[in-house]
Amino acid sequence: MNSKNILFLSIFLFFILSTNINCSTQGLNKIITSDEQKKLIETFEKTLSSKDFKKENFQSLLQSSVGYQLLSGSYIWSKIQKEDLCQEIKTFFEDFSPNSEEQYESQKAIWTTLNSLQSGSIIYNELQCHTKKKNNKINKLSPAIKELLLKSINGKSSRNIYLGGQTFFELEKTKIFNEKETDEFRKATLKSFAKMLALLEEDDPEVEFSQYILELAVLVVENYDSETSYQALADDDNDIIDESDKTESESESEDDEEEYESLEGYLEMTIEELLENVLELIPDVANLLVENDGQVTQSFFNDESGKPDLEITSRVLRTFVKLKKLSIKLNKDEEEEEEEEDEDEDDEEIFTEEDLIGLAEFLFSRKSTQDISAAYNVITGLKSLDEDRVFKKLICITADKEELSIKQKSKKNAMNLLVSDLFGKALPADNIEVFLSRFSPVSKPEQSLTSHFLINQDRKSGQYAADLLAYRPSIGFYNLEVRVSYKPPKAGTANKKLRPFKPVDVTILTKIVGPVKVSDLEIVVKQPKSQGGSVLTRNKIKYPETLNSAKKDIVVNRDNVLSISFRVIAGQPSKSSKKQKAGFQQSINNLIETHQAMIKITDLETGIERYFLAMQKTKKYQCTIDINSNDGNMDFSSGKYNLELIIGNFFFEKSIQWNFAQIKINFGDLSEGEQKILDLSIENQKIHPDFLIKDEIKHIFNPDPKRPPKVVSNAFTGIMLIPFLLLIILLYIVGFNLKSFPSLKNPIAVITNLTFIASLAFIVLLFLAYFFKLTMFKTLFYLLIISIISSVSGYFTLRNLDK
Repeated sequence: MNSKNILFLSIFLFFILSTNINCSTQGLNKIITSDEQKKLIETFEKTLSSKDFKKENFQSLLQSSVGYQLLSGSYIWSKIQKEDLCQEIKTFFEDFSPNSEEQYESQKAIWTTLNSLQSGSIIYNELQCHTKKKNNKINKLSPAIKELLLKSINGKSSRNIYLGGQTFFELEKTKIFNEKETDEFRKATLKSFAKMLALLEEDDPEVEFSQYILELAVLVVENYDSETSYQALADDDNDIIDESDKTESESESEDDEEEYESLEGYLEMTIEELLENVLELIPDVANLLVENDGQVTQSFFNDESGKPDLEITSRVLRTFVKLKKLSIKLNKDEEEEEEEEDEDEDDEEIFTEEDLIGLAEFLFSRKSTQDISAAYNVITGLKSLDEDRVFKKLICITADKEELSIKQKSKKNAMNLLVSDLFGKALPADNIEVFLSRFSPVSKPEQSLTSHFLINQDRKSGQYAADLLAYRPSIGFYNLEVRVSYKPPKAGTANKKLRPFKPVDVTILTKIVGPVKVSDLEIVVKQPKSQGGSVLTRNKIKYPETLNSAKKDIVVNRDNVLSISFRVIAGQPSKSSKKQKAGFQQSINNLIETHQAMIKITDLETGIERYFLAMQKTKKYQCTIDINSNDGNMDFSSGKYNLELIIGNFFFEKSIQWNFAQIKINFGDLSEGEQKILDLSIENQKIHPDFLIKDEIKHIFNPDPKRPPKVVSNAFTGIMLIPFLLLIILLYIVGFNLKSFPSLKNPIAVITNLTFIASLAFIVLLFLAYFFKLTMFKTLFYLLIISIISSVSGYFTLRNLDK
């Protein structure tokens, strides 16, 4: 092969590799784990196991049933106590009546009622498929419901039109409506939908674009023939509609046409044409949901706190998927296959990879919830994103562990990778290839420990095992970059389990932990810089030995400086492979940074401990202690001190606590104040002077205010007793007597009269007790009991007097 061919081949290979790199997309490094799915199922089961299914619980029951079915795959309706629930819903639909006429004026009340009607009708139809009792069939529909549905469908609220329309179509399955009512509702729903589109085109200020318009479009497309139009329905039903109704319908249509110029055109459009108009609104929805950087902001669909609304995000995604599936269903002709491919490309532009990942991240952030509605919206939103017929396939690559230990054997300590969908379901191995692209330290991303290579799948676990420790990493954080590529099926096989996709790259943050040790520890005693800084003594200690002070004392005087320096390096486990040993030898000169490095100095006589931080300087850590500056901190106590090194870091398998030496500190002659501090320290032994009992602090409170003379107080007390004396005088004037008191021949009347009088007396005494002793709550408790007795006895007393 000549040089030109070699050059041409090199350029061709470079082009292929660069194209492969540039065409890759981003994946996700998180999923909803099986444990998280079990917790969500338990959240749904709490509602499903409840026997109290009232009308306000219908929506929670519906969300629990759908969410449970999506996660567990089981058809939950057959497990619900359907007989009682069907009867409950039947009673609700037959006997429903608003609390008052004002309820129809409140939009919130209408929406709440429509929600109950919608969810109740769906549940009823689902349960009817599993029950054989005919007495649960809805025989009649409350007139209030018909009135509310028709009013909602003919209104201008897209939400109420959608809820009312879906409730009608669900109830239509029960055959509860007659032919005239059915035609009226079907025409009203389709006309309202066309009117919504006309209002949007005319930029009517009373109508805003919302997710309910998309859901209304799904409802219309699912329940009408694709060639149907409102005008066609009106023409076909002329023989059913009365002349008066026809006149009113024509006048309403003329008013609408005058008010909205484009309404007539929408009334003549078929369902398929209306769907095409709705699909044109989809790019606007995407722009409202996400920004260009994939962040879910929803400037239009925010909740009250200004944050993205989970329910609206999920509903928009669900509706978008339904619309696209319906659009594909209406365009199944072979001649339109190329158009469908073009539409798929447009979809990819509407929701880019960043958009889809941003939406998935937003839904993942809400998955830890115990709220039924939130759990339902998370599950249905993620299920919508997992529809590869509509969206690009979101591929998740997750690791079974967040950290690896150098100390363990590499085979048992491999990083197992799972390539799956959003719910942790593994993708077919026959259609994917997994590569480890880079394995580099976070601090030095340009240094990769490995090159691009293929990871083989473990057939037992279905995961891809990457032996990262074989590349001899030191402790620290690493970026594990993994690429998943599509592998076409083998020639001659028609088993195509996965749609083709561009290569997906995912970065997984990996933590490498391992043992460490201390090296080059050195104790230096020197003079301060003001005196020249000359070294007096120098001692080196090998880890984990201890300097024997009996053989060699290290004496530090008051005017000396104690300096301790050391290095922290990777330690070598006792059982390690040759590759690991080589790796440790390679990284032995690298300084390992610590989060905590300090020297603890303990007075062996008093037991008092002091701590001094070790600071990083060049390739070593150093702790410098000026004895003269810290003499007060040491209580001027001369004697032996123990030195202990404490090192900690979350990359270390085990922190280091090393008693490496004992030294003797001599403070010399002390002044009177210094001696006093020393005496207190010795007297209190292990109690540091900072923690001794302080002198009592005497607080001076404000003096009591001057009281009035006793004569004034007694006078006001007497004035308060005047009403009581006046009561006695008036009773005497009126002629208080016991003539009406019942005789002993009627003992029950005597007992009730005495009980009534006694209860009144006890109430007076209770007020006196409250004034002197009782609290308000005790008084109210006793007063409640006495009041009941007083009321009952008073009733019988007054009845006896009446006789």
